[in-house]
Amino acid sequence: MLIANILQPWRQAGFAPIVLTALCLAACAAPHRVDTRPDSGSGAQAATAAAAAKPAAAAVKAPAAAPANPLRGMPLPNLPTLPGQPPAASPADAAPPADAGTGGPKALNAAQEQLRLAEERTGLSDTQLAQLNEARAKLASGKPDAALEVLRPLNAQLRAETRSYRAHTGDSLRRIAARPEVYDNADLWPLLLDSNKDRIGNPERLETALRLRFPAHPTLQQVQQAIDYARSRSLQQPAAAPASAQ
Repeated sequence: MLIANILQPWRQAGFAPIVLTALCLAACAAPHRVDTRPDSGSGAQAATAAAAAKPAAAAVKAPAAAPANPLRGMPLPNLPTLPGQPPAASPADAAPPADAGTGGPKALNAAQEQLRLAEERTGLSDTQLAQLNEARAKLASGKPDAALEVLRPLNAQLRAETRSYRAHTGDSLRRIAARPEVYDNADLWPLLLDSNKDRIGNPERLETALRLRFPAHPTLQQVQQAIDYARSRSLQQPAAAPASAQ
């Protein structure tokens, strides 16, 4: 009705078709308006869908937790050694028992006794000290037989080895005992007297060129006995020297 009223004047003038065509073209060219306001119902549904999608996305990104390993903390069996690999050391190999030598407890006791005897000797040379330390190491590593192979000949040498000294004019047993090549201790003169009592007439004044022989490695007990004897007596009263300790 509105369009008919508009076209009435133009129809009388003969321009109605032209005006109608122009109106149609204008209507087609006008931009269409779109309502972008969110609808309450559709917005709620969209929010619900987004919230539901978030856990799903998180589930896709985060890997699932691995199940607990039931073997963790359990002792492993003794696996066979692979070719070309050295066998693994067992606790028994790491700390062998003290009597692991081939001789067993009897060899262990014998080695310990031989070690005690060697450690009682004094005046050992550097070579003899090295042998003693070698025997200690073998015994500590559980090899009493190997320790005995070192200790037995060492003790035989320590028992048998002697030294000698040729007396000079004016020498006395005390002066000789104090010499570094003898005992380096004047109070050990009783050891000289005990070893040479069949050849000494006067300990205070020895015969010139008298050769004295004495043990090179007296035991600690012999040393202590000699010191006690020397401090309780003087050379002016040289009672019989104490018997050497066996």
